[in-house]
Amino acid sequence: KWDLGEKDYLNFIEHKTAWYTGASPIRLGAIVGGAKARDLSALKKIGLLFGKAFQIQDDMLNLVGEEFAKTRVAAEDLLEGKRTLMLIHLLKHCSKQERENTLHIMNKKRFEKTPEEIDFVLEQMKKHGSIERAKNVAKELAEQAKKLFSEKFSHLKESQAKQEIEAVIDFVVQREV
Repeated sequence: KWDLGEKDYLNFIEHKTAWYTGASPIRLGAIVGGAKARDLSALKKIGLLFGKAFQIQDDMLNLVGEEFAKTRVAAEDLLEGKRTLMLIHLLKHCSKQERENTLHIMNKKRFEKTPEEIDFVLEQMKKHGSIERAKNVAKELAEQAKKLFSEKFSHLKESQAKQEIEAVIDFVVQREV
């Protein structure tokens, strides 16, 4: 299925990655730390925003990150046919012919795709601003998480722990792309 929109993608990663990278860890840490029940709802929202930003950044690193390429197969998500925000954006913003060519490649099995075909899809993503769009969405989600954290927990005294939470939110979208 290729007729997905950004909302579909964000909904999917919210119900998967955002829970195990963001919402659950932050809530569990808060529970262990003695947080009040009223704070857990806000922490869930913060964690989901953080988790979505994390996943988008991870998807971008899979395509264009130098460090990622050293440790895992570069563009593995394209080889697997994974529906990422970048690919969804590309399919919505490219020409009819570019879309047909991209879908022809993406519908192939992993080991049928050539390096030239993967390069074609990557170049199309760059040409149509798909990677830049994903970067902006990830930053926006991280900013929303920081803003919500600041609003909901402004009553907490300034501390190293509070600063570290904000730093982790920043770090997730500053990982090398």
